Amino acid sequence: MILNVIFSFYFNPPTSDKEYEKSSFLVTPFKYEPMERFTYALEGHGHGRVNNDGYINVEDYDSNKEVNILMVGSSQFEAFQVDIKNSVTYRLNELLKNKFVYNIGVSGNAFPESITNIAPAIIKYKPTDYIILEMSDVKYSDQELSKVLEEEDNKKDSESSSGSKSVKNNNVIRKFYRNSSFLRLLWRKLEELTDNREANLPEAKEEFNEKLTGEVLNKIRTIVENKVKVIIVYHPSVSLESDGNLILLNNENVEKFSKLCTENGIYFLDMSDRFSAEYKKNNILPYGFSNTSVGKGHLNKYGHEMIAEELYKLIKEEK
Repeated sequence: MILNVIFSFYFNPPTSDKEYEKSSFLVTPFKYEPMERFTYALEGHGHGRVNNDGYINVEDYDSNKEVNILMVGSSQFEAFQVDIKNSVTYRLNELLKNKFVYNIGVSGNAFPESITNIAPAIIKYKPTDYIILEMSDVKYSDQELSKVLEEEDNKKDSESSSGSKSVKNNNVIRKFYRNSSFLRLLWRKLEELTDNREANLPEAKEEFNEKLTGEVLNKIRTIVENKVKVIIVYHPSVSLESDGNLILLNNENVEKFSKLCTENGIYFLDMSDRFSAEYKKNNILPYGFSNTSVGKGHLNKYGHEMIAEELYKLIKEEK
């Protein structure tokens, strides 16, 4: 009990909604148990509350309220490890006072997987203006790209239920585990110790496949069917050299990718210049936290703020 109290301030993440995963209508691979409070400090420090829809938003979801901009992505859009009010979604809502921005980003839902979320997301949330996707690398393997192209849209069933309802689970062991911060952190650490998949991965040698990438972007255009505009936010990973110079990683094929986006009517927001300028002028990095590693890991509050400001500029210019 003492350990649980102590670790609840360090690692108390939201739990996955198991009833949602059994549903016939999945917008994202999973979502969280609605209305749960969470805290984590593995990187930085984040805390907040899952909304009634099972996603990380300050506001609850109201089906009668128009969603103007929908954020679809990974833990970066979920705002993993930062305060919920420092997220891209919250910041953009503050800047676009007459527009409602809603986030359905969840951990592990990288760019290729996010593409499969677009069709069901349009059905449920009916965004009026934009769908915004995010990526930290414009190059993906032929296998990942082919999988996106081959995957059929099997999510167009009628929506089964609102995410605002949570089904109680009466399994005593499961309830005990879910409410034990210490056990959940212990299990996570054991998984990390026994998971050698990353160490065994072969070095990627594939070149940027312009043809497949263009086909994937064309598929995005086909899915949205002019119902909304699409923005892809590219936030490159960074590294510091021993002399303190900033290096932007995975940046070799950005011009090619940007050109393909333009050809497919997709807006491409490249954060490279903003990240570089912010470091040069103010010594601020978009990733990393004081309690872990500088420049590594998830977007910090400065990274979220930079992306929100650049998105605001782009949206205002397009209007």
